[in-house]
Amino acid sequence: WYQRRVRVSESRLRGIVWLHSSTRKLILRYRRDLSQRSMIWCFFHLKNLRALDLSHCPQVNSKIVSAIVQFCKKLRHLNVNGCTGFDNECLLILTGCKKLRHLNFSECETVTDFGVNAMTSFLPKLDSVLCDGVLSLHDEVIETIVTKKCDTITDLQLDGGNLTDEGVEMLSELLYLRRLRIQYCDILTDEAIMSFHSLRYLEELSLTRAHSFSATGFVGAFSRPHHFMRIVEITECSGLDDVSMTAIGRSCPNLTDLNISWCRNVTDDGVICFMERVPQLQVLKLQSVRELCDFVALIPVYTPCLVHLNVISCSLIREEDLLAVSAQ
Repeated sequence: WYQRRVRVSESRLRGIVWLHSSTRKLILRYRRDLSQRSMIWCFFHLKNLRALDLSHCPQVNSKIVSAIVQFCKKLRHLNVNGCTGFDNECLLILTGCKKLRHLNFSECETVTDFGVNAMTSFLPKLDSVLCDGVLSLHDEVIETIVTKKCDTITDLQLDGGNLTDEGVEMLSELLYLRRLRIQYCDILTDEAIMSFHSLRYLEELSLTRAHSFSATGFVGAFSRPHHFMRIVEITECSGLDDVSMTAIGRSCPNLTDLNISWCRNVTDDGVICFMERVPQLQVLKLQSVRELCDFVALIPVYTPCLVHLNVISCSLIREEDLLAVSAQ
């Protein structure tokens, strides 16, 4: 591997690649100084490459992607997060990388529905698509993913800015989905998440800026057991309340990580009812949930495995309670 913190010249990089041509993982994130010629030279000599990270490299464009497809035929993981030159043409070229399983093109803002639809249609082994921050995606993308990848997709990250309730509701057909993240859920309502209860293999759910969701939606989404669920993140949601917290705890007894920062209608009662049901909880993030106070004293009783607690801006919590918990 080769990372940003190892600042070597292009000639030195070529020497490293020459000596380690069997390398399976190459990390070049943030290497804006590398020329396209040097990148292509590396790909030519790394025929066994399985994972490639080019995130935030502006020189990544159709020429670079063509070289990847031509020389790195065993590639399974590709990260081009934040590459401003990565566009629809790049996605079309990438369809020639038949063994690709994980693709992250988050924050590649020039990508549109057309490119994503083509990519999901012609990459048979793809099971992870991360495209949060791609603002121009619509329901059509979800429809294509559901139609083409219903039995294979396990990891999906989307930007919710242009998605509708009908589109997000279709995600419930991805029965084998394990990780789902939708950021910027501002225009979505309860109808979008009510059917999430059918995603029984889900391990991680993240909904950020979930302003319009209410307790009704969360009770519906968590109305059935989610025994595989380990991580739940629901932030900036005024509709998340004590009833919602009880529903999450009841549905996800094996949860280890919860983040409900800026959900200011949750009180001590909700957090305590939740903690009673999740004895394996290790991470609890409650930043700016301002009505909390008394639950801290009960952490050793209900969640003895807790190792990380974020209560920034929770001004009612007593310092002596925090010190007592940290001492145990």
